Amino acid sequence: MPDQTTPALPNPPGGHTAYGITVHEIGEDGECIVAFGHHNPRRFFAACNHLARTVWGWPNLGDDRDATWADTEAVIFQVDGWFDDRLENPDWEWELHQVRPAGRADEPVPITMWNV
Repeated sequence: MPDQTTPALPNPPGGHTAYGITVHEIGEDGECIVAFGHHNPRRFFAACNHLARTVWGWPNLGDDRDATWADTEAVIFQVDGWFDDRLENPDWEWELHQVRPAGRADEPVPITMWNV
């Protein structure tokens, strides 16, 4: 029986799915990539690399042919946050908060994040 206290993971539109993980770019310059759920860091890294190669046209996530797993490992985090798709800003479809927004009583969702 599933844990009733664990909130359902968000499934916003868009994103890029590779290796069974859907990743979403956050920020105006793609300085952050997230996936909902705590994923194996190497598998998440592979999905991010796939995004970088097929969408951005880069050789890999670091845009550096000599980049290695060790170069990226330190900037992949597993955190919890609050997903919000009830925004007043029409330019955004959704937002992610790492600190509980005022007035929210819901539990955070697990997130795997690459952030530079």
